Amino acid sequence: MSTLLPAPPVAADEGNLPGGTSVTVELTEPGEAAVIPAGAASLAVAGTASIGQGPTIANTLIV
Repeated sequence: MSTLLPAPPVAADEGNLPGGTSVTVELTEPGEAAVIPAGAASLAVAGTASIGQGPTIANTLIV
């Protein structure tokens, strides 16, 4: 029996948005040694992003 493990992150970063909400991004594709053709119109990426919960700010509207 084989077990599939998630790919290790190629790039990862974390920080905070201006209101203090945490944000984390981890890219797994394309791989570190991937060759991207010059002039490529688009690039597919894979990974995860998560946004934490920040403090509630009174009189705030989400648009």
